Amino acid sequence: MVTGLRVMAQTTNNISTTATKQEQHSLSIQVRLDGFSFFVRDVSSGAIQDYKSIVFDQRVDPNGLLPVLDKIYTEHAVLLNHYQKVDVIYINSLFTLVPEPLFDEAHLSDYLKFNTRLLKTDFVAYDKITSCAIMNVYIPYTNLNNFLFDRYGSFTYHHGISLLIREQAKDLSSLPDKMVINVHPSSFDLICFKTQKLVLANAFEYQTPEDFVYYILFTVEQLELDPETIQLQLTGHIQEGDALYERIYTYIRNVKLLPSIANTIPQDDYLLSTLV
Repeated sequence: MVTGLRVMAQTTNNISTTATKQEQHSLSIQVRLDGFSFFVRDVSSGAIQDYKSIVFDQRVDPNGLLPVLDKIYTEHAVLLNHYQKVDVIYINSLFTLVPEPLFDEAHLSDYLKFNTRLLKTDFVAYDKITSCAIMNVYIPYTNLNNFLFDRYGSFTYHHGISLLIREQAKDLSSLPDKMVINVHPSSFDLICFKTQKLVLANAFEYQTPEDFVYYILFTVEQLELDPETIQLQLTGHIQEGDALYERIYTYIRNVKLLPSIANTIPQDDYLLSTLV
């Protein structure tokens, strides 16, 4: 799926180098199989200097990402600058959650082998989600790590589901049961809190509104949730009145759209806005 990594910190999600940063700006990037987005921020003022979202014509496989990104970098010169700090969000389904008391860094591949096809060249990373005492073990796109390291040197990366859980676990006091869905053009991330505890995190691909609704309702049924009382919060590539929203609103009584955390970043890039 991906090639070997040339430079990687041993078991963390931070790649390091001694290269000197020449700009007082930070760069935040989000990479999906169906899109790419980024923003540039002035470190001193916190102001967003540049933002761009690119939706691919069609979903690509992990190997197909590299030529697409290479083309994007030739078209957006701002990406070629030096940055004081670079953050990357990887959004994929190659992850699994492990309760922190059961986590052993020596067995990262073992956690993934039951739901992900692993190659010998795959690098396994993890994010710590302190608020839920959970570790997210996942596979970043190693060929893209190489690509980004060649351009920026030091950068930190995160898995998108980790950021979604961290943000949504901040305040659960008023919602005993809550499902949060972050929608992308051809996939969506779903997390669910039941009695104020995280009980599920998953990712689904969809092609039609019917696919979208089926996965959500199946999850509601399997977790024995009540569609009359559960709070369903939607964000990302979805708007009130569109086909996805109208279809799920037919079955779930309490539906709410979550705005972007940062006014300068659209709701479509909710996860990216968590880095502002």
